Amino acid sequence: MVLANNTYAEKITRENYILINIPGAPARWLMDGVIIPSTHSKAIIPEMFANYISSYSTDFFKLKFSYKTIDSGNGIRLPLIWSQSLPSSKGRMPMLDLTQNMLVIRGCDMLSDGHQRNNKKLDMPVGSGLSLTGMLADRSRKTIPAVSLGSSYSPLNTASGVFKSKKSDHIIVKGDTPNPFEYIRPLLINSTEQMHASLLKKINERLHGDLSTHSYLPSKRIDSMFSFYQASLLKYKSLINEALLEDIQGLTNRPIPGLKITDLEKLKFAETNNVKVALGKLQHEGMILGHKDIRNIYKFAKINSLANQFAMLEVLIFNNLSSSIVIDIDTISNLFYENTFELDHFHFAGEYIKLKNEATPSAANSQKNQFSIDSHDSGLVSTAIFNTKLWLTLSTCINEFIIGLKNKEMFSNTLIHITSEFERIPSPDSSGSEHGFNGHTSTLISGKIKQFETLGNIRLNSDEANDFYKNIGSWGRAAPIKNLSNRSINYGNIISTLATILNIPSPTPHEIPLVNVKKGKVIPLIGRGENV
Repeated sequence: MVLANNTYAEKITRENYILINIPGAPARWLMDGVIIPSTHSKAIIPEMFANYISSYSTDFFKLKFSYKTIDSGNGIRLPLIWSQSLPSSKGRMPMLDLTQNMLVIRGCDMLSDGHQRNNKKLDMPVGSGLSLTGMLADRSRKTIPAVSLGSSYSPLNTASGVFKSKKSDHIIVKGDTPNPFEYIRPLLINSTEQMHASLLKKINERLHGDLSTHSYLPSKRIDSMFSFYQASLLKYKSLINEALLEDIQGLTNRPIPGLKITDLEKLKFAETNNVKVALGKLQHEGMILGHKDIRNIYKFAKINSLANQFAMLEVLIFNNLSSSIVIDIDTISNLFYENTFELDHFHFAGEYIKLKNEATPSAANSQKNQFSIDSHDSGLVSTAIFNTKLWLTLSTCINEFIIGLKNKEMFSNTLIHITSEFERIPSPDSSGSEHGFNGHTSTLISGKIKQFETLGNIRLNSDEANDFYKNIGSWGRAAPIKNLSNRSINYGNIISTLATILNIPSPTPHEIPLVNVKKGKVIPLIGRGENV
């Protein structure tokens, strides 16, 4: 083993790794949390999973919601979002095309709760060990071995800040950096007077041993890269704006009514005297949505940094400047509220809900609001709309990046990893969700993956001692797998899987990978996931 590892360590890699990290843990049952892995699978679907209005009305309390899926083509059923098409530089493209090179690993137990702890695990699975990005960077000979493209989240709390290697450095481009390209420009030229020159020297001394051996980029090429960055930035801004305003078929292609205060006098709630339970589906960050059309909330919506991040991703990967990139994705912000009341503005009077005398609605034109990805207090409606919007917009960017990878013939040596710290457990009253740390999902996309597959077992209906909610259905809790000595997947298995695809040693060598790679093709080592 020692000889094998030493030999391994001498290899120079051509592989690229992009970790797309969504801090806060969005609801993945609306995207890639595969609930029905095959045609014979049984599943118990909580009401909170709803992504479709099955019976329409202009009265919110007469709307009927359901969870709709489509067939991916090989028996795996995916949420309704996959029936959408995506805007791209090549015109509209079926979102389902992404599955042709996709592997979903579900039912992974993160073993402990906590946003920061589990988000850091995404790159550094063992606190005292090396990070996956660090191990890849040590086998890179690129100018900037590893880069983190940050967001409003502090890198101290996410995977973007835990880089650790034996001999390499990385840089963190903060989310509020006005022009990320100008931030890295000094690393591309030979000038001790420029910002980051000392870091450039450190990087090259560790990688090359002799600074004089480094081949600096001509200024004309750097200027050409900047022009490419500017064009790419405009492209992604346009695509993001189009995706955010896109109609979601069956959900936002018709007006969605909010709560009409005048209707409360007609509504009896005999089954509960809890306002949150009664109005929970309309809850949004502790408020009750009273819009005439809830779709107006996102008419000015944006996702900070996203266009910059993907434009920089194209510059760094397409120009072979870096081999390892972590992107922290921000939430949807700039939301418009009107006629919206705080939850504690309501109270029960007998079987009726009354508005307190002093209660006043939120001011119109308020655009400082945002959707919390950690959506404890976002009910069925806002969870469905904003998570789907987030996933649709992110998928648009990923699809556009893959178009470029294929054009550059780089798709087969690039691995895209889409993940967050854990799944979410839906509340029984559809008023929000909790941390599902014993259920995690990682989605991998690469030219080495030749057909869509999903691995990992989940509980059909979990009722275990440390469940936040019991008997809540097939939300994704990890279940044992025979091929893993009858235990569930843990994150070390996913790290070893990533390392296998990247052809580098694993930071968790004692955890077996879930796939092998033969002749450039990913081969699963365990069977398709089941609901048990």
